[in-house]
Parts: sequence; C-alpha cells; structure tokens
Amino acid sequence: IRYPEMSRGLGDVYKRQPSMCPPDTHFLNKPLSFWKQNEYFIIGTLCFVVLLAFLLFYRIHSLNIIKNAQRKEIDAMTDFKNLINNMPILYMQEELITDEKGTPVELIYRNVNSHFEKNFYRKEEVIGKKASEIFPESMPEFLHFIQIALAENKAITFPYYFRKIDAFYDIVLRGNPHNKMIAVSYTHLTLPTNS
Repeated sequence: IRYPEMSRGLGDVYKRQPSMCPPDTHFLNKPLSFWKQNEYFIIGTLCFVVLLAFLLFYRIHSLNIIKNAQRKEIDAMTDFKNLINNMPILYMQEELITDEKGTPVELIYRNVNSHFEKNFYRKEEVIGKKASEIFPESMPEFLHFIQIALAENKAITFPYYFRKIDAFYDIVLRGNPHNKMIAVSYTHLTLPTNS
C-alpha cells in the first residue's frame, strides 16, 4: 500500500487509519516517525544536557572548595592578626627600600600592633611613612642589622636604647629578600627602678 495515497483517503477500508492494517503490511513512501527523524538529535541533546549539568555541578563543587579554603585562610589571618595585636611585645612590619645595588636605604611602615601604638605612635601616624621620618636616630643601626639579616637569611637580635622614652629593647629583625618585607619585634628590657 502506498502511504501517501492512503493518508489522502484514496484507499478503501483502511482509509486514513494505518493502524487498522495488518501487522505485516508494508507501506511505500511512509514518512519516518518523529523519533526516527530526530533520534540522533534528541540523544545528542540529552547527552549535552547531562554533560553540561555534570560540568556545572563540578564547577559549583570546585568553587565551594575554594570558598571554604579562602574562609579558612581569612580566619587564620584574623587569628594571626589578633595574636600579633594582643602580644605583649611591640611589632612592626616594614617595607624595605634599596638602592640599585640592593643596599637597604629606607624603611616604610606597613603595619604595627596595638602595643606599638601604646608605646610610640598611633597606627594612622606611621603607616605609609618613612622610618627615617619617625625614628631618624635609629635608622643607621637598623639598616646595618637589616643588611646582615638579609645577607645571612636569618633573624638578627640586638639591644637598642630608645632615648625618647628612656627604655632598652631587645629587637629581633627578620627579613624576606623575596618580597622585601621586614618583621621587627621589640621586647622591653628596662627594669623598674626602686626610688
């Protein structure tokens, strides 16, 4: 039976009802079903959607891992900042400025703790300022020890007397030649006098 003729009503008993034909009926020129026409497109689209969903899930999972790691890092940095801020020693972080030969010539304050603020200057008064402007009398000695600390790549400890506040401090310098940041901590050594 020719399918186009039957579908136009040219057949007799089975007019417009191909389902009424016997199961072994062969139709000529019968159009393919929707599934047969589009099976590769549908399967490909479903595979693409599943793959896209998997990639999206993987990306969200990766971002959550990164977010948790960043949160832990922020918490650790906050804990470290609180530790440094609450220590009973003075702490400063300074950026080292060198000449073209790599010799230290200046320091710029980048951070100080609250104990430093109690004993010397408020944070707002020193951050971004040159050390030669804040403590000009101590610069030659500090630059000398910083050069040693960087050359030997280790912490250097030395005593220093601050005439301005009449106090001795044990100073520890630790430099990092890669990022040119210097960590300086001061421990008060002056003993109280009995008057």
